[in-house]
Amino acid sequence: MKEFITNTKPITDKRILRSQNSPEIAERIKQASAEIMKRNYNLYKELENK
Repeated sequence: MKEFITNTKPITDKRILRSQNSPEIAERIKQASAEIMKRNYNLYKELENK
């Protein structure tokens, strides 16, 4: 019969990418937000002019 060894040590070396620790991610979020705001503004203006 095979023996299975389970790893009971918690994984602590995972790095979660967030805007706080990655300037590149922060910039991408800012760009995406600006594009969404512009699109929403244009849609609002189109609806307002109907």
